[in-house]
Amino acid sequence: MQLDIDELRLTDFVDIATSYTNIGFVYANMHLFSQSLINLEKALDILLKQLPVNHPDIEHIYFLRGHIKRAFESISYDT
Repeated sequence: MQLDIDELRLTDFVDIATSYTNIGFVYANMHLFSQSLINLEKALDILLKQLPVNHPDIEHIYFLRGHIKRAFESISYDT
């Protein structure tokens, strides 16, 4: 059975974005910051199309992304 994108509900999109966020968090814990940021960007892209810009889920991703970018930059300066 093929999933039709039009049949997806808002909760499906939020669940997919949550999965990308969780994958990004796992990558961050593994110190694979570029992969982490890629997954957070995917989550953010999905949520920005579905939710108001001030939604807590979107704010949470911006928060995580900022921390991961700082961690990535600090490692870049250490090498």
